[in-house]
Amino acid sequence: MRRVIAPMFVCASLGVGLLGPSLSASAMETGSSADSVEGYLGISGSGVSRLTRRLEEGLAACMKKEGFVYTPQSNSIPADALDGGATDRKTYVDKYGYGISTLIQPPNKHKKDPNAVYLAALSKADRHSYYIALTGSDPEKVGTAPASPIGFDPKSCVGTITSGVFGNMLAVQALVTKYNDVDKRISANTDVVRAMRDWSACMKKGGFTYTKDGDVRADLNARLAKLSGSSTRGQGGALFGGNDSIDVPGLKKLQTDELALSKVDWECSKTDLGVRDKVARELRKTFIDENKAALEPLKKVFGGK
Repeated sequence: MRRVIAPMFVCASLGVGLLGPSLSASAMETGSSADSVEGYLGISGSGVSRLTRRLEEGLAACMKKEGFVYTPQSNSIPADALDGGATDRKTYVDKYGYGISTLIQPPNKHKKDPNAVYLAALSKADRHSYYIALTGSDPEKVGTAPASPIGFDPKSCVGTITSGVFGNMLAVQALVTKYNDVDKRISANTDVVRAMRDWSACMKKGGFTYTKDGDVRADLNARLAKLSGSSTRGQGGALFGGNDSIDVPGLKKLQTDELALSKVDWECSKTDLGVRDKVARELRKTFIDENKAALEPLKKVFGGK
């Protein structure tokens, strides 16, 4: 039985994973996070936890109106991991690496997901109605995915609750796209490209062969997807599908490998990618300055001052 998407993931993605990652999708930045987007928005582990509870409780209320039962999910990701290393990146790297496999807990055979139990008791037709009410998309049926860039139907419960908290989700997604473009500009900078060659050589000396830093996360995510039999993963867990079928010995091996890899990456990044961090700070400061009007509502949501 597939588990359904939760606002917990939406919250983590918008706040920690997309708008302001301390360890971004393509970079392990070793400098200060003072000029980061997550710093500007005021994202913190405790703040994300409060926001998660608000989203989960709102979702349960919405699904009740639709005639279904949804049990709010608790956030199993530690607060310092939700911070994404915003206060102390070196400590985050030592403890969680990149936060890919290390935030995934092996399945607890003695604890059943109440939502999975509830879904299993529904007929196929009722499950379809449940999924449509929840996200507008039935993972058990091909062709029901909403044609929306935000990944769920704005009129679904997830759409209603998230827009009630974050505002216009299409505007938020447009902001995320702009931010992702900043990362592309960082990677394309000629000084960064040159420095990346030195980083690659350093990584090879440490026992790892990667051409650019973005390949590291891609590799780890691919290995994790293979272990779980899924290509759709989110930070600290799955979008659809829990960890019930994950290869536990393989997961433990991957977690060990991730931590070892991240430590070498940290040292090589500190030695060779200072120019990348400098370019990133400058471009992200520009991003903040140019998008303050759009960021201000999110700043209020996450608690920034």
